Amino acid sequence: MQQTKNLYSQIISTVHSENKIPVRVLKTDAGVILVSCTNSDDVKKMNNILHSKLHTDSSIEIEQLKNPTVKVLDVDVEMSNEQLEKDINLGNFSTFKDGCKVIHTVESSTTNLKTVLLEISPELHAHIVTNNYQLYVGHQRCRVMHKLNITICYKCGKFNHGAKKCDSESTICINCGGNHPIDKCKNSVIKKCINCLARNIKYNTQYNTDHLITDVRCYRC
Repeated sequence: MQQTKNLYSQIISTVHSENKIPVRVLKTDAGVILVSCTNSDDVKKMNNILHSKLHTDSSIEIEQLKNPTVKVLDVDVEMSNEQLEKDINLGNFSTFKDGCKVIHTVESSTTNLKTVLLEISPELHAHIVTNNYQLYVGHQRCRVMHKLNITICYKCGKFNHGAKKCDSESTICINCGGNHPIDKCKNSVIKKCINCLARNIKYNTQYNTDHLITDVRCYRC
């Protein structure tokens, strides 16, 4: 713990001496110190500075960030994932060096429309934003939404906190909706989204509930 505090102080001192590079320094409970920069060039500069000026046996690693993922909604075309990927790239990203990648598709059980999950580069994401979050798929113009990585509580099934910080008095299975933890679930057939179910009860909506809370069909995803 003391070693982490000393290293944190060294990094703060080093960062302040290089005040031309805007950074943010955070210390975690696991003894990891995070140094966040605003762009890739500053990351490289700060990496070189820390390697040259810090006197420590600790390792310095550059985190590899994942590309953004987005959902293309209400797709009404009959294509394979490979065909979808080619069609979307030709119709929207033909002027870019790298195109999108189709990760997954899900067909709605009520409308037969598809949700297509795409992995895109930051450049393609910026292009989608300038086009009002819309993409062409076949002869159709479809809405696009962000696919966010959100913490899921495996005790209550809600978002933005973990089981250790959950204040719910009861445990709900996020697989079938039963009153047991997911690791005790013996149901391999029934899937029940407890969040869509709760919303239907509270607001008298008609969201489909036969999916997991992590499914791309979920209104929360």
